[in-house]
Amino acid sequence: MEKGTVMQASEIVTRKVTVMGKEGLHMRPAAELARLCHEFDGCVRIWKGNLSSQEEVADAKNIIEILCLAAKPGEALTLEANGRNAGALLDRLCDVLASYGTDNL
Repeated sequence: MEKGTVMQASEIVTRKVTVMGKEGLHMRPAAELARLCHEFDGCVRIWKGNLSSQEEVADAKNIIEILCLAAKPGEALTLEANGRNAGALLDRLCDVLASYGTDNL
């Protein structure tokens, strides 16, 4: 580390969102979530239900793990990220999840 360089601790950011699409969280929105997360240099996880459920958590960069959540319409998801611009990323992910039931995703 160079002299004068300041390291900041990553802040963990969370967002809650409800699955809106009538087909639940299917391949197209899951692929879009994973694509967006791969552009992010940090950790991103998705919980189905609450944060204490370790069985229903997915690495948001892994489309198979996202699909294995089998999130149905009306179910709550909690998104968590840490790293630079984590809040902006989660806002984008929430927009995808909120709009794929009404848009062409």
